[in-house]
Amino acid sequence: MLSKYVNERHSDWDKKLPSMLFAYRTAVHDSTKKSPFFLVYGRQARLPIDLDLPSELDANESPEDVLKRRCDAFIDLNCTREEAAANIRKAQKKTEEKPRQTGF
Repeated sequence: MLSKYVNERHSDWDKKLPSMLFAYRTAVHDSTKKSPFFLVYGRQARLPIDLDLPSELDANESPEDVLKRRCDAFIDLNCTREEAAANIRKAQKKTEEKPRQTGF
């Protein structure tokens, strides 16, 4: 992916790397069905453009409601990570079951 965005001499790859890493970390992977960013942080990544949009937080929310919402999100994240681990095991099993092709 990086090779498509660098110049002809491939001398500016280091300037493109942060964007490529962000793209990789926020893309949904086939094996986990989730993005690495979501599995680490429990939420979707926010782009700079998102900062200009209104926040989903309610100004009238009590501290107890915020705490409950965060606890629920933490529990959901653990379930999501377990699902991702199960999806990885399925993908590995599927790969093991494929007949190996030799180049000879």
